[in-house]
Amino acid sequence: MLTQRYPQSVRHFLPECLLLLGFLLSQDVAVAVADTGSGVTDTIEFDNGFSLKAHAVPGGVALVDLNSGNTSSTAQPDVFWQEKKITTLARENRWFALVGLPLDITPGTYWLSVINTDIDSDSPERQISFIVEAHEYPLQKLQIADETRVTPPASLATRLQVERRQILNARSAWRDDFDAANFQLPVDGRISSIFGLRRLFNNSRRSRHRGLDIAVPTGVPVFASHAGIVNEVGDFHFNGKTVFVDHGRGLVGLYSHLSKILVRPGEYVIAGQTVGLVGATGRVTGPHLHWGMALNGTWVDPALFIVD
Repeated sequence: MLTQRYPQSVRHFLPECLLLLGFLLSQDVAVAVADTGSGVTDTIEFDNGFSLKAHAVPGGVALVDLNSGNTSSTAQPDVFWQEKKITTLARENRWFALVGLPLDITPGTYWLSVINTDIDSDSPERQISFIVEAHEYPLQKLQIADETRVTPPASLATRLQVERRQILNARSAWRDDFDAANFQLPVDGRISSIFGLRRLFNNSRRSRHRGLDIAVPTGVPVFASHAGIVNEVGDFHFNGKTVFVDHGRGLVGLYSHLSKILVRPGEYVIAGQTVGLVGATGRVTGPHLHWGMALNGTWVDPALFIVD
């Protein structure tokens, strides 16, 4: 039968394929919340009242049902992916993982490691898969007057290395406290650049756009989009004057290109509190706020956290 249905090149690999299929069927498989046709799901509200929009694409958030194949687990599980602790929240008495997906991730199937803390077993750890779909982002071309903001000279190498470490540490913060309130836009204005854009600065390809740009005049107050603790501030070469706020449970907000910083590291801020003033510092074409959101250390689309 196999010789009739498949060519020799395929028959050669059938035993390995059948073994792989058997392995996959033995695992728990949970597909991220399905798309509604527009590429973004309906708003997901968790039991604590916090809401977001799931979008399992590069730069998005995959929402993975952790109770798949194991409805007996009721305690909050510990979840890890690519050596990172992953945010978990409950919805309708089921636990879900919120997975921040890097912009450069290859679409396909990925696996979470889930440790059920309330199961007495020799092997409490299991694997659950989720699927990342492909998504194309537009190209944006910008002209920057200060060429050092596009191609920094060698004399800035040490500074840039230190800044990259500061930013990585700030965006990867974790603390268990989390205010269940929803996020709000940190400033009212025109969206001038969406998340994920492929960018050419002065005709040179540079990093993808990892935030949401809101065009407003210099001096306009910038509000904390959610309660949290300021875990870093600084005047960075590319981001300009910047504030990081650790909102809790792996969510960190970034407020960049400010003209003035009005908070200090370690300060607790409430939602709506002024953290700085809009400016045009760093790599910019004009005054605006760059608002970024990191989930488990990964920059994701901030628009997914704004719900009606």
